[in-house]
Amino acid sequence: MGSDTVLYAPRPTALLGCHDATGRLLWVYPLPASGVVQVKGLAAAANGRLYGTGSFQDSLWLPGQPPLVTPARRAPLLLAFAPQGQLDWVQTAAHCLDAEGVALTVDDQGAAYWATLFNGHFAWQPNTDTLQAHWVYRDIFLQKINPQGQVLWAQHGTGAYDNACTALQAHAGQLYMAGQFKGALHGPGWRLQNPFQQHDASYVVELDPTTGLGRWGRQSSAIAHNEVTGLAVQSGRLVLSGHFRDSINWAGHSQQAKAGTEAFRLLLDSTGNVQDLALGLGGGFDLGHGVAWDVGGGCWTVGAFQDSLVWADTTVLTSTGFSSAYLWRQAFPAQDRPIAVQQPRPFTLVPFRLQPNPAYDSVQIVLEGQRLVRWQLYNLQGQLVAQGHQSTLEVSHLPAGTYSLQVQTDGGLGIEKLLVR
Repeated sequence: MGSDTVLYAPRPTALLGCHDATGRLLWVYPLPASGVVQVKGLAAAANGRLYGTGSFQDSLWLPGQPPLVTPARRAPLLLAFAPQGQLDWVQTAAHCLDAEGVALTVDDQGAAYWATLFNGHFAWQPNTDTLQAHWVYRDIFLQKINPQGQVLWAQHGTGAYDNACTALQAHAGQLYMAGQFKGALHGPGWRLQNPFQQHDASYVVELDPTTGLGRWGRQSSAIAHNEVTGLAVQSGRLVLSGHFRDSINWAGHSQQAKAGTEAFRLLLDSTGNVQDLALGLGGGFDLGHGVAWDVGGGCWTVGAFQDSLVWADTTVLTSTGFSSAYLWRQAFPAQDRPIAVQQPRPFTLVPFRLQPNPAYDSVQIVLEGQRLVRWQLYNLQGQLVAQGHQSTLEVSHLPAGTYSLQVQTDGGLGIEKLLVR
């Protein structure tokens, strides 16, 4: 923590710290627990007030506070600190099964917006109704809280499968929430739908900061996993960062992965229309972790990559080890100047044949002029039942029925029906 600061913790401990502009440590606050304790999100108000969120197990000991005890698998945690580092208040759920605080943001008036993920039962205060989610799949609980810790409103984002909020951002009277979901995700005034239930679709929603009601929502629609890891807002423009597998598609801006996982940075206007999609493509796992605007209108993206990485077809980076971190900046024109929208690369549907079809023991993927990258086999319920890279599929172990085979080649994607006898 610094040349003159030594910390010792005999039990699992999370730390919150504050540094000045030169990097000098001003204060540090330990969070010791008898089980796992994590801090997942931080947000600072203009007056220096700091909020933190995360989760803990069993018992949590805070200086000058009675111990927090929970019987839950994980319990969410919300803390507020004065600018000098004194703990003003701490809150946790009245009761829950498994929950964690994941994202925070603060508006210009000092109010905090806080997101929790939970499964099973969940209640924040004893006098509120108990919310219910699937015991495996997560729902989203979102609150607006004043500086004294009083809840101004609370909303429940629910759906059919796993749902996540990974980023919140309040800016100039606007509130945005971003993350990923499977199947369906909806809250008051908004609803998102993903027909490919085996993959996560990325999303962003604008909410009314005075009520928490939805104004609009946008999402990806690729038949592949998409994950949002960063969100930033400046002058009515939103930028999302994250990564995807196989392909990504936002409002017709469709791109395919080169190999493994690829990074992306997406620029939207104030109503959610896509203005720019930039990709970080490489031969290994390429991840986007965070994004931020600077005062000059530049957008910074940070993440990690393996082997090599090409950003926006122009910036080439090379890794010197198993993996490396990157920091990439792209400048955008001022908001009052028009932005030229990038034309998406065409989505190519690749024809192929299956021999034989119907099949009893094995089936051969026959391509013409294309190189097979991978294939995935789904049943009629949309569940992935097999996958591989070779051109021969063994199907003797599968129940008889109708399946959908998705093939990825170096020239595009193809989908064919397969009958197993």
